[in-house]
Amino acid sequence: MTDTWNDLAADWDDNPSVLRFADNAYRSLREAVDLRGRRILDFGCGTGLLSARMAPDAAQIVALDPSAAMASKVRVKQLPKVQVCESVLDPQAPMLAEPFDLVVASSALGFVEDVSATLNTIRQLLRPGGTLVHWDWCQIDGAAGPGFSLAQAQHQLQAAGFGHCAVRVAFSMVVNDRAADVLMAIAKTPA
Repeated sequence: MTDTWNDLAADWDDNPSVLRFADNAYRSLREAVDLRGRRILDFGCGTGLLSARMAPDAAQIVALDPSAAMASKVRVKQLPKVQVCESVLDPQAPMLAEPFDLVVASSALGFVEDVSATLNTIRQLLRPGGTLVHWDWCQIDGAAGPGFSLAQAQHQLQAAGFGHCAVRVAFSMVVNDRAADVLMAIAKTPA
């Protein structure tokens, strides 16, 4: 899968749908969470579009992506307060040693092999009372393709030990002449 993302990196920031997704995700994030002074992990950051939008308010952002080409695109942008971590989610990585106030995952969890293990690791990386916000394609139960139904997303977060969980459709997009809903899940670690 990493090779596919490496291939997509060159033109990623030129794709109007990708830019619209990042804008909509950022807008919905700003409505839900105060970013000021937060230590943030941008999980599956891609080329750093969401990191760039969050950077002015954040204290620090770790932009993590296993794709070398995507991570390279973030580095070239030289975003203030953003450290790039070209890695899979490894809690032993030095940049991940200090707890995070917020983890964001923009269209990323739907592409990981083991969602349960990933959510468990994310929960461990958050400070008590920390927040996970993720956006993914909204699927109807049983549908194929990346993404989750609202019920699946809710269940996965609760199974991973998150406390308060809220899942909703945050926005819709037209992709390849088809309307697609995007879910937004907000979950907190126990305080």
